[in-house]
This record gives sequence, structure tokens and C-alpha cells, in this order.
Amino acid sequence: MRPAPSSVRVSHRAIPVAWMRFLTPIGWVGIGWSDDGLAGVRMGFVSEAELNRAIGTETSDAVPTWVQRLAERLRAYCGGAVDDFQDVPLATLWSTEFQQAVVSALRAVPYGETTTYRDLAARAGSPGAARAVGQVMATNPVALVVPCHRVLASGGKIGGFSAPTGLDLKRQLLGMEAAHVTHAADSPPTSKRRATPAKKGR
Repeated sequence: MRPAPSSVRVSHRAIPVAWMRFLTPIGWVGIGWSDDGLAGVRMGFVSEAELNRAIGTETSDAVPTWVQRLAERLRAYCGGAVDDFQDVPLATLWSTEFQQAVVSALRAVPYGETTTYRDLAARAGSPGAARAVGQVMATNPVALVVPCHRVLASGGKIGGFSAPTGLDLKRQLLGMEAAHVTHAADSPPTSKRRATPAKKGR
């Protein structure tokens, strides 16, 4: 069991070398990458100009294939597709063992499910560190891929969320995931019927 940290120094050491921008059903999204993986996800902007004010205008003529593929997956997710993004490589964004444990535990929370700051602290091996978990979530630079929107406050309260549209976007994402899971659960299983061989004529 890890001791609960008295304070959490969040250190985002990887700086995106460039950004890719694209429009999704929830607004403009930007993804930034570094040499060792994903370094930034910014989302929920009403225009590309607004997104550029947040991340700058630097672009790259050579977008890695995995970044292009991630953009396609994020666009599909924002349109309602199921994706947990657990295979997406992350750059070196968190410097302490506690932070890394929290991020790893959160990435394991399935699509359509939620947790709380308190429960996430326990999953990360630091019971009682709910406040410190909240600090890690508040400075998460790769939303959706590290799904901080799935973390709620105690008593089912919505908690916080850092995005241009704030809690409205968090509610939208949670509603979208819950609706998909409910639809899948309510769908009747596909019955497999054995084909009846045709009778041979005499």
C-alpha cells in the first residue's frame, strides 16, 4: 500500500512537438504528440480559431500514422463508437509513482462505467488520497485517452472537468457512454439457428 501523499506535484514533462486538429460531433479536438507518445488532447472547442488560441498554430507536415489513426478513433468515439484507448502510447507526462498508479488505474475503468476520487485512490494503492487524485485529474493533459470524465465526486456528484464547456461536456460524454451500454444490454441476443439441409428430390 502506498502512503497517501500530503501533496502532489504534477509534472508534465513531455511537450507536444506538433498538433493535429479535426472537427468532431462534440466540437474541435486537437491531439499533440512527442517522440515517445501522446502528449496532449484538447477538446470541446466551438471553432478551430478558439482551439488554436489554446494550443498555438504549430503543425507538422509529417503526422505519424498512429496519430492519424488516433484522430479517426477519437472522431468515431465522439460520434458514439465504443473505444477504451488503452493501447494508445502515452508520453512521459507524470513523474511520480503515485501519479502513474492513478493514471494506470483510471485507464482500466471500462467504457460506460464510473468511479469516484476516493475509489480511484484505493485502486491506485493509496486509500485516503482522494484529494491528491483530484489534483492529478484536474491537470490531466490527455482527456478521453485518460478518461477523467469517468471520475465523480462522492455521493454521485458530477465533480469537475477542464474543458471550454466544462461540466456540460462531461455530462454529454457520460450520457453518451451510458446510453450505448444500456442499448447494448437491452438488445436481444442474436439467435443462431442451425440451417436445415434441403431435401433431395427423388
